[in-house]
Amino acid sequence: MPECARPLPPPLTLDDIGPSPPLRNKESFRGPIVKTYLLGFVMTFEDLAQWGADHGLDPDGDAYNAYQRARHTLSKVIPHPTMVATARYGPHRICCTSYVVATNRTPEERARASDLEFVERVRTILDKTDPPIWHRPVRLW
Repeated sequence: MPECARPLPPPLTLDDIGPSPPLRNKESFRGPIVKTYLLGFVMTFEDLAQWGADHGLDPDGDAYNAYQRARHTLSKVIPHPTMVATARYGPHRICCTSYVVATNRTPEERARASDLEFVERVRTILDKTDPPIWHRPVRLW
């Protein structure tokens, strides 16, 4: 086994992901307002820089370059219809990158939360051990 190879985490289950939020509803005359939620794998700057280093994307040892190259590489290898969003995460609520595998915007997008094969493919590419989490999107503009 190569030195950088990590043991595979146990397969995801629907219990790991948790229940999906109700479908988004922006209009009160149709029922209670439900905001948009995203199911994503949240990665901090450090996580992405480490992913870049683990995949040989930092020949000069610069964490910022590894981070940028990791984001660029992942944008090409993450399967469609994965999206990229910004999430606030952790005790200090810092802005992080989220690789979104499902949302509550439409029934089709919400159904992807239960497509464990797709979610597991994305998790494997990202080298994540934790399941994805439901979070709110962050608008930065």
